[in-house]
Amino acid sequence: MKKERIALVFGTFAPLHQGHIDLIQRAKRQCDRVRVIVSGYEGDRGRRSGIDLTKTLPLYPRSLL
Repeated sequence: MKKERIALVFGTFAPLHQGHIDLIQRAKRQCDRVRVIVSGYEGDRGRRSGIDLTKTLPLYPRSLL
């Protein structure tokens, strides 16, 4: 039985940009499944710029091509 390859892409993605999308799409090509973990912490770049996780999470597409 073939083992399933699962990629984890982890980051604050604050803000999400083309480099992040490219990374996620590359992981999708190389693995059977991809899980994107969007994190945030007190004082991260998103919070400092006014784009914290609670504002940006609803904007992320559930599926990236």
